[in-house]
Amino acid sequence: MGFGDALGDKVPAGTFQPAEVRKAFDELKFDPKGGESSHFVIWYEEERKAPDNGPPPRYTQDEKVIVPLFEKAAAACDKKDRPVETLSGKRPGFGLRK
Repeated sequence: MGFGDALGDKVPAGTFQPAEVRKAFDELKFDPKGGESSHFVIWYEEERKAPDNGPPPRYTQDEKVIVPLFEKAAAACDKKDRPVETLSGKRPGFGLRK
């Protein structure tokens, strides 16, 4: 899980249940014309064809699932390693809700 330059933040094992996260992602509305600078990006690793042929990106601006995942990750991390709070106070999400 990551945001911006912080891809690969260390979130403790067991923080998320993969089946529940996948179900939530499958219910999102994806935008085939999205981009990495304007949308959240989701990749399903099981769709990877080869080590150098990654899965297709899925783009969404839907914050109702994504932002709570970042909040849960931040709460599970040591304060110094929190992925959301290490970004100079900037939150993931384009509405930047507080």
